[in-house]
Amino acid sequence: MNRLALLIFLNIMHVCAFAQTRGNKNFRHGIHQTETTIKDIKDPENNRVEVVKNDKKGRMIEKIVFDSTLTQKERFTYQYEHNAKSICYFNAIDILTHRYNWKYDFKHRLIQYEEINFKKNTVENTLTSYNKWGEKESEKIYKNNTLLKVKSFDYNEEGLLISQTSKDANGKILYVKTIQYNP
Repeated sequence: MNRLALLIFLNIMHVCAFAQTRGNKNFRHGIHQTETTIKDIKDPENNRVEVVKNDKKGRMIEKIVFDSTLTQKERFTYQYEHNAKSICYFNAIDILTHRYNWKYDFKHRLIQYEEINFKKNTVENTLTSYNKWGEKESEKIYKNNTLLKVKSFDYNEEGLLISQTSKDANGKILYVKTIQYNP
């Protein structure tokens, strides 16, 4: 057992030897910034520098990725609200291309996922509903406000998932999955 622990420790040290991190904390605003240099031994083309900013709660609010020549490759911004979270993705020339949104109910269950693709000018939504026991009842999937398909979930008296059915917007069954449990 000690040999295994030593082997794992040496592997972790080997990986850590190729990533250098510097931190900078702005105490006045509660923002913490970390810069990490990642050197990929297997793929040197993937060497990069990541700059991450966290808010005073420790949540990531921005991540910028640079290549080995310190040219910006991509940037992500993160926004948090009481019952929602969003991530914006910017490309190498700092143009917003995607936005991802999550909304939760008061029990912290996902009720809406939204993906906006600004390049293709599309919006995809998934709306999730739950029954009175908190089990996922259905997912409705939309693209540009047009219903694409509906997934429904059925449970046994013990609350275990026993079937999942996917139907298109016209009600035609696309997929049925049934689950049987061994006694």
